[in-house]
Amino acid sequence: MQDVENYVEGCGGEGSCVEEAEGAGVSSHRAAREDLHECVKTPKKCSKRNGVCINPMKTECEGITDDSACNHRQCTCCMKHECSQTPQICSNENGTCINIMDDCAGETDEELCHNQHCKCCKKHKCSETPPICQNLNGTCINRLDHCAGSSTETLCHNQHCTCCIKHVCSRTPPACGNKNGTCINIMDTCDGESNTTLCFNRNCKCCIPQE
Repeated sequence: MQDVENYVEGCGGEGSCVEEAEGAGVSSHRAAREDLHECVKTPKKCSKRNGVCINPMKTECEGITDDSACNHRQCTCCMKHECSQTPQICSNENGTCINIMDDCAGETDEELCHNQHCKCCKKHKCSETPPICQNLNGTCINRLDHCAGSSTETLCHNQHCTCCIKHVCSRTPPACGNKNGTCINIMDTCDGESNTTLCFNRNCKCCIPQE
């Protein structure tokens, strides 16, 4: 009986223990929702500084942050560190230093870039193109590489690769033809001079053969 009396006294009065527990539940639920807030909008005052709004409770910023630039108390403007230098220890393994927050379609090593915000990205080489991609006149390339055409990530049987179906540059406008040039895909090799402004298509370039 004494234990029960002590419990009631500790609660500060009849029923207050229940109220306190209920209040704690609401408070923790609100905190959980705030932790899960998605910072989907990045205002100009953040983006013009090459920043993006993130929730620091969900994503760690590999760079500098500014809590005043995202218009929401659960968001911060993350200005990612630029990994502009790749030391030889990374490049010797065909790697490039990128920010830890960036995607690498290959293997990574955070010990090779000599910077806490950077990692060495060794992109996977998509050396094999299965028939399902070849039959569409496609070639498997790393999904981080530019495809001058359309791409499908399900046809190369590798999570790091995408099937690139190159745009066919079938028309050569006079601007290119008058220079004895032919419009070809920008991914193709030109045995001569290339000009990307004469074919009026972002996937094509004017290839002017050497005289």
